[in-house]
Parts: sequence; C-alpha cells; structure tokens
Amino acid sequence: MWRRLSGEELPNIFETIEQDIIKYTNDFELKFYTGCDSQVHNDKVRYITAIVLYRQGKGGLVYYNKDITDYNNIPPKKRLWNEVIKAVDISMKLDNDLLIEHGLCVEEVHTDLNYDKKYLSSEIVNQCLGYIKSMGFHGYCKPLSWASSKVADRVTKRFKDPRKTRYKAMNPKSRKKHKQNKKNNKA
Repeated sequence: MWRRLSGEELPNIFETIEQDIIKYTNDFELKFYTGCDSQVHNDKVRYITAIVLYRQGKGGLVYYNKDITDYNNIPPKKRLWNEVIKAVDISMKLDNDLLIEHGLCVEEVHTDLNYDKKYLSSEIVNQCLGYIKSMGFHGYCKPLSWASSKVADRVTKRFKDPRKTRYKAMNPKSRKKHKQNKKNNKA
C-alpha cells in the first residue's frame, strides 16, 4: 500500500500522483525522483521505495511503499541490488504509465550506494549505476542520493510512525524547543 509521509493510505498511487501533477503543474516546475532503502528488523527485511514529486521552489511531496520479506540471510549486496531494482521498477512504471502523458519523466534514480571503499556497497556501485543507465535513467550514489539515503531511510528507521520523521529534520534549536514544549504539555 502506498502512503504519504503523513500516513495517509493511497489506494491508487498513479491517480494520486496525476491529481498532484494537475494541481501543481501550472504553478511550479515539477521533477520526479525515486529511491529505495531497506532495513532488517526481527528476521524481516523492510524495503521502502520512495517517490518524490519536487515542486521547484516549494519543496517535495513524498509517496512511499513498504515491502516486507523474510530475511533468509539475504547478503547485504543482494539487498542493495533489490533496492536498485525496486527503484528502477517504479521509475519505469511511472514514466510509462503516467509521466510521459504529462511531458514529465523521472529525473533521477537514487541509490543507497557509496563510492567510498570502506563501505561494502562500493563493490557494486558500477554494476548498479550501469543497470540504471541501461534502463534509461540517471543514477546517483551517496552523498547525492537523497531520495534513498534521506527520504526512504527515514521511513525505514521510523517504520511504525513515519510522521515522526519531521522531528528529525528540525535544526538543533527547534528540536530543543520542541522537546521543552512536549515536556511542558505533559506536566
């Protein structure tokens, strides 16, 4: 089931995105980004695939889907490949089923990969980016891959209540003030 960050369920993701395109297309330049991240929790792998509709100068709208599978000792490289495949898959569906009709396309596919040799993901960066390119998209790795390493990552880590992700985005002063207000409201 696709959802917004607010937790609102979206029975038909393509209808929802089309309504948002129609709503914002006259006021903003629209760009689409996709990404995926995964986390292992209690012998399950939770994949979060994110679509970001970026409204130039206004910010983005986030739609996400969670896919839970059995862990079955999936090696980390295989999990990373699965993330890339899920992001490319939704990008292709978006382009072919919806965006082309509106003169739009997925701008970039973001991965949770890192070129830095100290990370395991560096071993498969070239293969994954080659796959993304062969499917007709521009692929990006950390630190430029915010749709996977920031957006989808936040949802995987705050899985039970994605609305809590807004709190993490606050600057330190706002966070401290928010905690103080919360404490005062309980008293």
